[in-house]
Amino acid sequence: MTSMTAAELIRTRAPIAPADVATIVDRVAAELLCEWECHHRLHGAVQPDNIVVTFISGSVHTARLIGFVDPELAGTVLARSGDVEPTVHVRDVHQKSYPATESILGGRLDHRTDVYSLACTAFELLTGLRPHGGGTVQDVMRSVIDGTAQDLPLGTQAQRSVLRSAMAPDSAARPITALRFAADFRRAFHEDPTAAITIGTRP
Repeated sequence: MTSMTAAELIRTRAPIAPADVATIVDRVAAELLCEWECHHRLHGAVQPDNIVVTFISGSVHTARLIGFVDPELAGTVLARSGDVEPTVHVRDVHQKSYPATESILGGRLDHRTDVYSLACTAFELLTGLRPHGGGTVQDVMRSVIDGTAQDLPLGTQAQRSVLRSAMAPDSAARPITALRFAADFRRAFHEDPTAAITIGTRP
């Protein structure tokens, strides 16, 4: 049994097989839903550096999310209504690999903010590429706001649609929960488990 972060996995093995990515997405989504439903807490920085992946016999066995922030320390109050006033962001935008539109614009955050970041992470695992390119922070933020993330270089329309929906600039257009995204992801990639694999390198 061996473990590494998803960032290390991308650096050394990307692109990752869709079945393994689906396992990672499933496990992380379950943690996100539990934190939200049980503790009304966002993660705020779902990204490859904050996901630890465990392998058995060379295949992904499980994954866990690290780096949850205490809401009081983050300066946020998580209401049962599902909103967070981002007067102080859960994480500074410049420290995130995948900030959602509402994080950048100072909008109201909820569990779909983490869905956005999880979808971006899944894209990078599948391709070895960042969905918003490897430019400056300003370039990335503009791409997020404009909704111009790149599509999968290869893959079916259903696979592209699942990722595009979860990375929508408008949080209301994203899957209602992380588990819904995980289910949609597994369903789409089960149709053709090799279609999304492409050669890429982390910028």
